[in-house]
Amino acid sequence: MIDRLKDLLYEISDILVATLIVILVSGVIVWQVTDTLAFSKEQANSITVEKQPVTETLSTEPVEETIEKPVEEPSIIVEENNTPSDEIQITPEEPKRETPPPKPVSKDVKITIPSGSPGVKIANILKNSGLIKDSSDFVKRVSELKMDSKLKSGTYTINTSHSIDDMIYIIAGKKR
Repeated sequence: MIDRLKDLLYEISDILVATLIVILVSGVIVWQVTDTLAFSKEQANSITVEKQPVTETLSTEPVEETIEKPVEEPSIIVEENNTPSDEIQITPEEPKRETPPPKPVSKDVKITIPSGSPGVKIANILKNSGLIKDSSDFVKRVSELKMDSKLKSGTYTINTSHSIDDMIYIIAGKKR
């Protein structure tokens, strides 16, 4: 009878210890995940972005641009001549030429991503440095490409002409 009671106490204590271990491990995991995903305004203000001087990339190849112009009807000017036949002369107006808008200047921007930075923090670094317009688009695209865990810390030089995908692959250290 005493042996049965001892066995019962041992089984109950084993179950309690196992439950306690599971609760502790779950708590640590939740704490680490929420700490990693948390992003405060203080952290945003402490981010430093180094900008490099503007370098223009000029192409020596001729560029052929087609600009659609609205069709203009020629204006008709009627002049009376003192000749017996009363000839009519038609003079078309010169069409106005449109100048194409200036091409945006691409420049290299040097950014530093601190160790342990989550995707949201990286997106804000890129936004503050003028490389992207919306940080949520970057985070969404990182998730779509399944590159969440592949983004690395370090210093990168990224051109303003790069697409979001190009930036993701550069930061992940992968080639497309």
